[in-house]
Amino acid sequence: MRLFVVCAASALMLTSFSVRADESAPTLGTIDVRAMPSSDPGSVEVFDATEIAAANLAEFGNLQDAIANLRIGNLGGRATQSMVSLRGYTNPYGAPEAALKIYVDGVPIDDFYSLDLRLFDIARIAVYKGPQGSAFGAGGEAGVIDIVTRAPDATPRAQADASFASRNNYSLQAGASGPLGENAFGSLSAVKDGGDGYLNNLAGRRDYNGTDGANLRGRLIWKPDERSEISAMLLAHHASDDGGEIYAPVNLASFNALPTLGGLHLGRFDQAIDAPGFNRGRSVLGALSAMRAGERVRWRATASWRGNAARNLTDYDLSPQPWFALDSRYRVRQGNLELRAESINADAAWTWFGGIDANHRDFDFLRILGAGPGNIFQLPLGDYTRTDARLVDDSYAAFGQSVWRFGTARDWSLTAGLRTERAERAVDFRANAIDAGAARLDRADTRALPKLALQRRLAPQRFVYASVARGWKPGGYNTDAFSAAQTEYRPEVSTAYEIGIKGSGERWNYALAAYRNDIRDYQDLVISETALASYVVNAPRARTQGMEATLGWRPAREWKLGATFGSVHATYVDDPLDASNGFRLDGQRLENVPRYNYNVHAQWMRGPWMARVQVAGAGGFPAMGYNADGGVLHVQNVPGYATLGAKVGWRGAHWSAYVFGSNFTDRRYFTSASFGFLQVALYPDAVGNLAPPRTLGVGWRWDG
Repeated sequence: MRLFVVCAASALMLTSFSVRADESAPTLGTIDVRAMPSSDPGSVEVFDATEIAAANLAEFGNLQDAIANLRIGNLGGRATQSMVSLRGYTNPYGAPEAALKIYVDGVPIDDFYSLDLRLFDIARIAVYKGPQGSAFGAGGEAGVIDIVTRAPDATPRAQADASFASRNNYSLQAGASGPLGENAFGSLSAVKDGGDGYLNNLAGRRDYNGTDGANLRGRLIWKPDERSEISAMLLAHHASDDGGEIYAPVNLASFNALPTLGGLHLGRFDQAIDAPGFNRGRSVLGALSAMRAGERVRWRATASWRGNAARNLTDYDLSPQPWFALDSRYRVRQGNLELRAESINADAAWTWFGGIDANHRDFDFLRILGAGPGNIFQLPLGDYTRTDARLVDDSYAAFGQSVWRFGTARDWSLTAGLRTERAERAVDFRANAIDAGAARLDRADTRALPKLALQRRLAPQRFVYASVARGWKPGGYNTDAFSAAQTEYRPEVSTAYEIGIKGSGERWNYALAAYRNDIRDYQDLVISETALASYVVNAPRARTQGMEATLGWRPAREWKLGATFGSVHATYVDDPLDASNGFRLDGQRLENVPRYNYNVHAQWMRGPWMARVQVAGAGGFPAMGYNADGGVLHVQNVPGYATLGAKVGWRGAHWSAYVFGSNFTDRRYFTSASFGFLQVALYPDAVGNLAPPRTLGVGWRWDG
């Protein structure tokens, strides 16, 4: 297996900042342009610790209402596969290769069964938009979400936090950090949460959708001298839902008119399935890193290992009939090695960084379809192997960027970057209920991906920029397909263009960007109603384009006002969906991509008191399903939404208390949607992943 060496110099380190949770926020709203890496010519949205707490961003999924053009959905509950979209660029369900990459303290998480993260003890969250391969290594074609936790140091700290909300929801947090000895520091924090869920099941088991979760994080840092640091990190995560998937029909009237589905009439937050079901997931992430700074160059090496196991039992017919249940089991083992070097003098006319990255992932899938009495296919009662497959992924990348500042006052900067990657994919496609034959397939793909950007500083804190970058997702294999002919899909290549302006002043900060992504061999999801399978295929051309804006304003000392807005026009440009009858998707919108999203908020602080109110919303999006036998395309538009939330708090020397609420109007809305298998469920319309209803709560925090 070859390791490629990058042939371009690498670039300026992306600077970051940390804010103690007990410090005042330096921002003028959600987005603080002054905290952005000014040398990075692109769109970056940054949250510090105080903003995270004020906006009540407790879970990863909460970010979609705070970040322009970010969308987070899943297959129906915690510990199921997530779908994350940024600027309309997304990962299809069933594809292990994601367009968006997540980092926690410099360690990648790119398996979308592991994204049910609690955001606790966080110092900073930064969202870098557009292809990031030349800065972060393999992956990140839509962007990167970089999560940095609060690092332990020489100051002893301890904290405890408890909150309780409607439907018996609770969250208990505790943590401590400080010195462990000479030049050694450590921290340990944990979260336990749970609740009754929010769906009322009208059939079968009634205690539906109850949740239970736990997170544990530990960090150790040793600094043997002023130029060296060795650190270790451990993150353990457990999540469980009793009730299985939380999909509900988008069109209630259509569902309630079907007598074959039991004659039950659903309300806004009702479900009607007979199988109790569950979602369970456990993951452990460990990492070890070492840093050494010389006179001109800083070196850093990081090794990480992650194991994750998930199991989901769901009512496959999406009805109160005892026809089908699907027992899905998923396991991943991942190892990652990265070596990075960077120039230290950030004020030099020429700066750089570069690195090499090696990643190995081993996936194991097993899905068992259980047939019950009276099922529509008249299958004998029993369990059938729906999917049994193993994927092995290996990626090797060399990456880097360089920045050259020029002009009389160095007001111009030119950024050049390159990532070279080799991806090796193999599948052991084992026997299933339809095709007893096995298949062992493998492929290797290689790509060189450049980036070029030009930035002009108009004033000390005002910049205009333009950039172009290539993105790439390797080809791969479907694990849900029933034959080797449906197994393989090709690599996806994108070209991203962006122009923008960003800046800040004493009372203002702002950013405005226009972007476009041209995608070839777009990796898309097709649901086959006749074969009861979903698998990834390539659409020849797709495009996403739009605009983003963020604004922060401090009209008075006590007030902070902020707003974000993002628009996406995402369409198929060229997609002959069915060559047999000439059916095409040209001009159709990509599914599960809202037309827009926004957040408008106001925050007031005086003495120990704080109050914040926000309105967040998103536009509608389509869900699609295609019946190849009938040549019929099902399209249903899922309506958008607007929600109202607020938080009021008081803070003393060590104690703080707060009350909060979200979705005050109890709006029923969906974060993702899809068509089920019509022949199984006898339900012709789309079902969606339902967002939580109105939630009211109270909390306390102690800082020592």
